[in-house]
Amino acid sequence: VNIETILALSKLLVFPRPGQRSSDISIPFFHLYRSHVTWLNIRIPDISATEIRNSNLETITQNGWLHPLALQKWKDYQQSE
Repeated sequence: VNIETILALSKLLVFPRPGQRSSDISIPFFHLYRSHVTWLNIRIPDISATEIRNSNLETITQNGWLHPLALQKWKDYQQSE
């Protein structure tokens, strides 16, 4: 599958990392396909996936690092082990 096929079938939703603006992006992809990208203006916690994986569920819950549905899936998984 090539990029043109993906763009014909879907819309790309992108959000900046904390402290980054869409105008800061210097990746050639964004300049070539800017009309196919929708920037989401949502609050993203300033935390890496590694930090989340290395944290316990109580810390993750207290800091609101995961969407409640994702957090519940994780809790369900932990209980099934």
